[in-house]
Amino acid sequence: MSPEWYEAPPALADPVDGAKVVLTDSTPASEIGTRELRHFTRLLRKSIKGRSLSEEDLKKARQKIKDYRAELKARLVDKGNSSATNVSESRASPQVNSAPEALSHERASRPDAGVVDQVVPSGEVASVAGNSVLLNGKSFLIKGVIFEFPLLPIHLFNTVAENDKQQSYISGRKAARDYYFGVGAYTGQGALPIVKTWGANTIRLNLYEGSLDPQSPLYSEEYVADVTAMVGHARKEGFIVIVTPFDGGKNKRGKRPPVLSNISPGRPLATPMTYRAFTKLAEMFKNDRGVILETLNEPYSPMPRAEGWQLFLNGGVDDGQTYVGVNQLIGSARDLGAKNLIIVQGIGASFADYPGGITDPENQIAYSVHPFLNKATTVAEWDARFGNLAATQPVILTAWNTDARDRWCAPSLTSLPRTFFDYLERRRVGVVGFAFDMKGTIVKNFKGSPTRWPDECGKRGGPGELLKNYFSSIAHQ
Repeated sequence: MSPEWYEAPPALADPVDGAKVVLTDSTPASEIGTRELRHFTRLLRKSIKGRSLSEEDLKKARQKIKDYRAELKARLVDKGNSSATNVSESRASPQVNSAPEALSHERASRPDAGVVDQVVPSGEVASVAGNSVLLNGKSFLIKGVIFEFPLLPIHLFNTVAENDKQQSYISGRKAARDYYFGVGAYTGQGALPIVKTWGANTIRLNLYEGSLDPQSPLYSEEYVADVTAMVGHARKEGFIVIVTPFDGGKNKRGKRPPVLSNISPGRPLATPMTYRAFTKLAEMFKNDRGVILETLNEPYSPMPRAEGWQLFLNGGVDDGQTYVGVNQLIGSARDLGAKNLIIVQGIGASFADYPGGITDPENQIAYSVHPFLNKATTVAEWDARFGNLAATQPVILTAWNTDARDRWCAPSLTSLPRTFFDYLERRRVGVVGFAFDMKGTIVKNFKGSPTRWPDECGKRGGPGELLKNYFSSIAHQ
């Protein structure tokens, strides 16, 4: 009897061999026609996704996939099958390195960019050693910006807005996507060439987990393809890319389509949906180590921190909600063969009382918090939250911004952002600015004009110019 992951495809005639075979789970690869072999490989990969399988069955399925792919490669050499060669090349060399054409917002029309094998190894390797981030073995200081628009998946662009706030949100995300790819109204004026002029070397993409989880009702191959195209576009432009799954948040102000938070409600820690979405991202980008995986955005503890760390690390159940530990997320990526650098954020934007316990067989972990200055304004607080950790471990602040209208700002603190950047440089801590597609944060508009820091508290402004100048000042790093 076939194990539960097996689903037999219909018998297909191979165009070269002319054979028809009804497959069983024990059929040797050598007895299967080439066309069937491709079809069965795709089907088998699809059939094991999102299922709770025994370790034995999962191992068998993955080995079967490897055997079939090896057989396919052998046939390309032995038979010179031009048709097979074209298919193999399309799977090994995707069009993810090209920005898509301007799309109808009803449906994206681009190649199947979501296929895992379509991510091309770039030769670049982002890694860590000691307390340093490395690129191809050399010291590499992360200087990045965030793009927020992917939090509204492309297949939801036609969602009917319930109010003006939602309409503004949807319209803004559509425009931001066009800006990112340099299409539509932004043809020839895309964001990434402008990001380069800031001296940035990294793009962080904020992604909606509900459309990356194959078991979610909002899962979308269209979104998977779009995310793959986003990453490919940035990689073609020479950027390292960080991909981060987000839940749908609490949506208290009602500005986002409610389906996002209905399907993926705001939770303090990683859930089974986060696990499946993160696993999907690892599967999609495991062949490109210029892509960095981040486990979850801004986790916090639903209980006293001492207990919360254990829930964060190893998962469990609290108040009826199942949480998945960060070690399980890391393990899922490694089980897929992904050697990518993984970023783990501390709970409550702090590693002050971190007890240890994050484990990775590849020893490729960087640490992160998001210190927006609204909770920590002194060197001592920065030390406690992440600076002390940076003495021995690699630290990257994967989101940073601040506002002079916040309560932290006082006349004596207007120069605090500059002090903060000096602190980061001394400790060689990377930073990613929020956000290049959110007007009024670090940019004024979709031309990349940086916001200017006001000369006194309470005034409107932003730290964009400070961030840009900081990137320029450390251009050699």
